[in-house]
Amino acid sequence: MSSQPRRSIGASVDGLPFDLTGGTYVDIGFPYSKDTRNSRRPGFGAPLSLLAALATSAALLMSGTPVQAAPSAAPAQDARIVAGEGTHILTGQGGKGAYRTGTIAPGTVTRAAPPPVAGRPNLPARGFSKRASGTAFGDFWQLQMNLCNSGHAGCYAGGDAIDEGAYMIYLLMPDLVTVNEVCLGDVTNDLTPAMAGAWAGDWAFYVFMPAVTAAGTPVTCTNGDEYGVAVIGHMPDSLYYGFDAFGGHYGNQDSGNEKRAFACLYAIDHYYACTTHLTSDSEPIALAQCSELLTGVIPAIRAYEGVYRPTVLGGDLNLEYDTSDPENVQNCVPSGYTRKGDGNVQHIMATNDTPFYDTDTYLMFYTDHQAFLAKLTMP
Repeated sequence: MSSQPRRSIGASVDGLPFDLTGGTYVDIGFPYSKDTRNSRRPGFGAPLSLLAALATSAALLMSGTPVQAAPSAAPAQDARIVAGEGTHILTGQGGKGAYRTGTIAPGTVTRAAPPPVAGRPNLPARGFSKRASGTAFGDFWQLQMNLCNSGHAGCYAGGDAIDEGAYMIYLLMPDLVTVNEVCLGDVTNDLTPAMAGAWAGDWAFYVFMPAVTAAGTPVTCTNGDEYGVAVIGHMPDSLYYGFDAFGGHYGNQDSGNEKRAFACLYAIDHYYACTTHLTSDSEPIALAQCSELLTGVIPAIRAYEGVYRPTVLGGDLNLEYDTSDPENVQNCVPSGYTRKGDGNVQHIMATNDTPFYDTDTYLMFYTDHQAFLAKLTMP
């Protein structure tokens, strides 16, 4: 990864007070600064909405350290890229945010214990010493989960899957989380704070994209929150140059009322990452959506940014690896990528410059999917 100039540190960043030695900056805009050698232009500033609940949850994580939250803003509706199949890739749509814990030490995060379940491994009592932040990635762990938390599906477990998902983030310390079937508040209140708590002192950031109805309005959870997919990452402050957020809905859709979405981010100068939850009603359409994302959306985002970086994708693709099936998930893996699966419908793909060296699955008790962890080497 190339060396880049750090953000200037002064009285404000994007107009918000910021103290590098303590406190938290909540970012609802696009990156404050970026390397003009490696991006389309510096200082792009299209603000996005962020729930005030993020500030509350971050404050709880920081055990009393104040949080500086930005005022909310209406999401922009600016389709900036059009890929194949009529797919609009939106910037300024959905939810996006970043914040940083300033004074908390690893292992001192205070949060409610996950629901007691027999057979679950215990959370480490002291610290998270098995992984360290602060250097270029090299070792890159990606965690894929489907948490079935809309409230509508039969696998819904009263919200306990979110605590369990946050627990998995604390336990495993992934560098990237791709998560499906969640509400926006799950991402802002629990899952992104879990990433920030696991990687104390780092920036934690997320991109969320809701599914939409046939009329184009967001699909909602039973609590009224938006329902969709999210990408959650972290980055040491010394390597964090901001991120760009992208989301959209496929040109290929089934006849149902839920139009499937994708969410992507560009962690500036480091990597691209996407997630999606493909249709469960038609394997041919799911395969078409998968190909649309990998051969249409991702290349269009790279062209928009004007720079190649390694790319990873995780999601519940509702496709299995089966060489006897015309809808074999391998049929949507383009040249230059490698795919690994959980033995069912969750898969992680990465460009070949980011090779896999191990994968693991973890039983989860409050969702009908296991957690799937891939360990890769990021150049």
